[in-house]
Amino acid sequence: MRRQLYSQEAEQFVLTAILAAPEHAKTVFLELTPDDFFYAENRNAFFCMKRLADRDEPVEVVATAMEYEQQFNVNALPYLFNLHDSFCSLANLDFYVRIIQERATLRRLMGATRDIQEMILNDSERSASEKADQAIALIQAVQQSAMYEHSQDGASAQADYIDELERRLELDGQIDGLATGLTALDHKLKGLKPGQLVVLGARPGAGKTALALNIAQHAAIHQNKQVLFFSLEMGKTEITDRLVASHGNYLLQAIKSAEVLQYDNVLQTVKTVFDAPLKLYDSADMSLAKIGAIARKHQYQYGLDLLVIDYLQLLGGDNPRDSSYDRTSKISRAAKLLAKSLNVPVVLLSQLSRNNESRADKRPIAADLRDSGSIEQDADVIVFIYRDEMYHEDSPNKGTAELIVNKGRNIETGTVHVAWRGAYSCFADLPEDWQPQEKVVPIASVKSTSRRFGRANDYAKAKWG
Repeated sequence: MRRQLYSQEAEQFVLTAILAAPEHAKTVFLELTPDDFFYAENRNAFFCMKRLADRDEPVEVVATAMEYEQQFNVNALPYLFNLHDSFCSLANLDFYVRIIQERATLRRLMGATRDIQEMILNDSERSASEKADQAIALIQAVQQSAMYEHSQDGASAQADYIDELERRLELDGQIDGLATGLTALDHKLKGLKPGQLVVLGARPGAGKTALALNIAQHAAIHQNKQVLFFSLEMGKTEITDRLVASHGNYLLQAIKSAEVLQYDNVLQTVKTVFDAPLKLYDSADMSLAKIGAIARKHQYQYGLDLLVIDYLQLLGGDNPRDSSYDRTSKISRAAKLLAKSLNVPVVLLSQLSRNNESRADKRPIAADLRDSGSIEQDADVIVFIYRDEMYHEDSPNKGTAELIVNKGRNIETGTVHVAWRGAYSCFADLPEDWQPQEKVVPIASVKSTSRRFGRANDYAKAKWG
């Protein structure tokens, strides 16, 4: 039996309830939009009722009829009186609201399928892969429109908040989120939270992939969390080399060249890595729409706790005509929506521009995010990697890195220091008593500076004493 895509009875019941019991209208206006109504007269009536409510005016028959005539040049007074007179009960209001929402979603889904069919048959400018991405995006747009939030009364909201306070109290100082495996960073971030978009930015070679893999590996192996890692740059073998080297404490080059003496130990490390709930995807032809579809399927089948994407600038966009700025803005916004939709932290890696290389202080800042678009606005947390030895061969802090928390909602920003074990492709904790060292200026350069300004000093003494 074919299912109807609309219900006149449900639409009229809800409109009747609003007119007869306007005290319940606010809840209905939160859960429905005019576009959810199929019949034009019902859609227009709801539109007018909502406009009255938005202006804090009474939502009743005559006022609605006047608004209707002003907006649509139609006398709807007889129609509205019939609605009002047909009121019987509020008992099933929520049920009919759900019916309207469900039928509206089905109609939008039907419309999306028609748009997809039209695009497949008549759009000659897009490749098959681009059409698949657009099709996924259209279906996901329907899914987003189907999501709604239930309003809470004051007592319910208070009870939920008290439960949240008690949950935090039970943590007893432990981090409230997914651990990264780096003590100093965990202390700063308080853990990666569900729904967060965490942007990890660095110049090439600074170690952003290594840090992202460290976080993914720690979550999967040490916390038994379901993790998806999308690499648009490196292949699975290269990624696995890094995971084995990092987890087994083997030199990365020794893994790559098979110059490992304790082969049985390596095999055990490989087994540990592959047994962990960490799934790698290495397709270079990947869009955020595809990633979202894969992530939702994985979440449905196995659950999902962390999503990592390496890296933003390699992601395909929906419109090939978009500028780099517009494409990046759309991707960062979609990444944030994906994090909220999946209710998991999304770690999104990003390249940085060369702007820092023209500054005396090479440490990254938010403006260095390449084609930054709205990344800074969309991200909940931004972490930059800075290794002083990349710019100063005589750096006294070789083998360390600064993780600069540039932005953080509900956390303090600042810098934490970690060890950089590049030969093992990983970051690690530093000793608790470790302190960064300042670069020592040679005495000779100080003397030369004194000689350079000697005459000026003599002149100043003669003139002012």
